[in-house]
Amino acid sequence: MLEVQRVAQVTWLHAYKEIYPEKAILTFLSQAYSLDRLRDLLRTDSNKLRRLFYVVATEDGIVGYGELVERGFAEYELTRIYLLPEFQGKGIGKRLLNQLINDVYPLRQMFAWVEKENGGGRSFYESMQFHVEEEIEDNFFGTVTHLLKYVREWE
Repeated sequence: MLEVQRVAQVTWLHAYKEIYPEKAILTFLSQAYSLDRLRDLLRTDSNKLRRLFYVVATEDGIVGYGELVERGFAEYELTRIYLLPEFQGKGIGKRLLNQLINDVYPLRQMFAWVEKENGGGRSFYESMQFHVEEEIEDNFFGTVTHLLKYVREWE
């Protein structure tokens, strides 16, 4: 779990350092990636929604992770997908997302919320056939931000 925390800190600072204040990022990380929160990922939800949490590992340890959470019948939210910067742009994230997609059935819709200013994240989702369906204003620890809802649908 400590390796997931390390990957989260490196990737969040890399992806969002120009968007959010560092203090806000570190506060978020301390809450969203606490050991208790990560342990909760491994437990079954009381509402029995399906959750997949996969890690990408090399001989050097964990280099990325992704989480998919069922939100309704055949509808899933990709709540997180991150790779260390040196592993980005090599197709690993696409393989991770495809594995998550392949491991859920039935699948009608998948969505992810993406910071509007996160060009790398937006490019990734667009390359995976997601499209923007909605934009909302949010408050990230005192910073007003805009999130885009990227959606992909299956027949």
